[in-house]
Amino acid sequence: MNCYAGFVAEAHYRRISPKVCMFDGGLRDMEQAGTVLNAWQLSEVDECALRELSYGRAVALVRSRQGTAAIKAMADALMERGEIDGVEIGALCRDAYGGRQCAFGAWNRHWPPTIAQLRAGYIPEPVQAAA
Repeated sequence: MNCYAGFVAEAHYRRISPKVCMFDGGLRDMEQAGTVLNAWQLSEVDECALRELSYGRAVALVRSRQGTAAIKAMADALMERGEIDGVEIGALCRDAYGGRQCAFGAWNRHWPPTIAQLRAGYIPEPVQAAA
């Protein structure tokens, strides 16, 4: 999903076809996705299904209200300053998600995310350590 999110986000922000962005600047992301998938040695059918699922999840994340707000905030900051760091990206994303932030490992019990969860901006609660 991560490999697809960049060009999907660019396409959404620029209001153009994701395929244009994929071939224009997302080829490295597609190569990276291919490397990961090749390492899993999936059948052609399974690999195709996983690519479609990953793409669908990236689209759901990017088109969610929170995802769109985060992308716009990052794009605006980049247009204004030309460069932003990870700390600022984190702050912009937290703002877009109403101050919420996913805790490390919180998705472990909820993986993989559903399209509905992504569209709704769902962030799982942190896993509480057993006493």
